[in-house]
Amino acid sequence: MSSQHSAHGASSAARGLAAEDQWPDPAAGALDRVVDAERRRAAMEAEQARLMDQVVELRRLEASRAAGGRAAGNIAAGFAVDELAAALAWTRRRVEARLASVRFVHHHLPQVWSGWQAGLVDAYRVDVVVGAARLLVDPEHVRQLDDAVTAIMGECTGGQLRRWCARLLARVEPGEAERRHTIAFTDRMAATAQGEDGMGSLWLTTSAVDLAALDQRLTALARGLGADDPRTVDQRRSDLATDLLLGRAGAGTLRAGSPEAGRRRPVDDRTTGIRLVVTIPWTSLLGADDAPGDLVGGTPLPASVVRALADAPGTVFHRLLTDARGQVLDVSQLGRFPDPPLRLATQIRDGTCVFPTCSTPAERCDCDHTVAHPDGPTCWCNLACLCRRHHRLKQHRGVSLEQLSPGLLRWTLPSGRTYLVCSDPVAEPAVPSAGEAGLCALLALAA
Repeated sequence: MSSQHSAHGASSAARGLAAEDQWPDPAAGALDRVVDAERRRAAMEAEQARLMDQVVELRRLEASRAAGGRAAGNIAAGFAVDELAAALAWTRRRVEARLASVRFVHHHLPQVWSGWQAGLVDAYRVDVVVGAARLLVDPEHVRQLDDAVTAIMGECTGGQLRRWCARLLARVEPGEAERRHTIAFTDRMAATAQGEDGMGSLWLTTSAVDLAALDQRLTALARGLGADDPRTVDQRRSDLATDLLLGRAGAGTLRAGSPEAGRRRPVDDRTTGIRLVVTIPWTSLLGADDAPGDLVGGTPLPASVVRALADAPGTVFHRLLTDARGQVLDVSQLGRFPDPPLRLATQIRDGTCVFPTCSTPAERCDCDHTVAHPDGPTCWCNLACLCRRHHRLKQHRGVSLEQLSPGLLRWTLPSGRTYLVCSDPVAEPAVPSAGEAGLCALLALAA
């Protein structure tokens, strides 16, 4: 897996263009003030949370002294939560959640707390980190999370941060990740909710592998309906899911009441070509250890799930050779368009679109030449996954994209701000595990 983004590299707000390359940007100053306002807002959230905790503790202390007992103090502290809720027009649950977060980071995540106070991260992302830290069993792993997350938490979206934390948890405590997966799988469900304007929603909770396959299949079926279909891809996907579940796929997919309902197209309900790309260390695949695998795009998978996939008929294995840092070695070819192996390798490396805050899966992206062909080669070092929107952005005035090394890209935007985007290694850096050492010893004896 190689989910990437500035979250995993270093994003800089420094001016990145040489003076002679810059063009006057009237919005640059306003953008600076937007960033400064966001930092001040985040710092004020931290200060507010600290003061909220202070209110509760002062009420607790006051009641304990007056009534001479801890029980009275606890009752007063509970009522202080209601007092805060009334003052802020928040729900009691929201107040309790904010208090729990500030207490946890203050006691267990000191570096995250410092970053929050400095405005480097807001309460939403602090809650993401706290949620991940609470799942860790070993206090040393909590300290590792605190050390590692500080460098990236302010440079990524909440979704990117959540995936980063999930990967770290799966890596440092694979047994716990396996246990949580087993419990979560027993809680799978489907639910519906009636909405407004005569519409409703369907929620489905299932395994990440099945969900990825379902997503691919819906998209493939939707695109297979042809360019003359008047609906958007999203509309087709919704109609297809409804028709397939209701058993009326053979009749077509245009909704009753649609002006096009008379021209219905049969749906080919046969299995479409679904390709799920999962990376996993060879030691885990062979059962020497339980290092997790990853769905391309950032979802960690327990080793047992990946082994089951490996045993499934039709599974195809690709060997990726990595260096000591876990990065895939160079792949290149002649011609403009990357062949399937090179395209797949690029998708595995990038995971998603390489714009700093974009999470579009790599398989839905263009495999773009950073330096346009023919001036730039068709190789691992000059290809990157860009969604169609950010592919167009790359051509916009004042925007430049450089690939400093394979998977390490630098965006420069019209304001002159630069952002580094670094793909995660597809394998963890080479630190031999006990399982790997044992396998290597057996292979040496066999030779």
